[in-house]
Amino acid sequence: MDNTYKSPLPSSEEVFETPESFAGSSNASDFNFRILRSLGAMSQSPSGWSKEINLVSWNGNKAKFDIRDWSPEHEKMTRGVRLTSYEAKKLRDFLVNADLDDIPGEEDL
Repeated sequence: MDNTYKSPLPSSEEVFETPESFAGSSNASDFNFRILRSLGAMSQSPSGWSKEINLVSWNGNKAKFDIRDWSPEHEKMTRGVRLTSYEAKKLRDFLVNADLDDIPGEEDL
């Protein structure tokens, strides 16, 4: 099965975040988010925080794939990574083609 994503390159509006996609305020507490879909937890710490991948809308903007650590009730979070659907598909392709069973340093984990 061919998992290669074939698409023309996206416009800059689809790939790069605009200032409107951030809090838009000097006060970092002036933002909101809505988890539209939870795709899964990748790991969990003894304190209950979990590294998750979710589909999240930040400040009412278009939802993005979001990877970050969340507190048990999702009231607190760490900094994370947001990906457009184009970027998520590219990441998927990179991971499909990577030899994940032969990662240097894995024997230390």
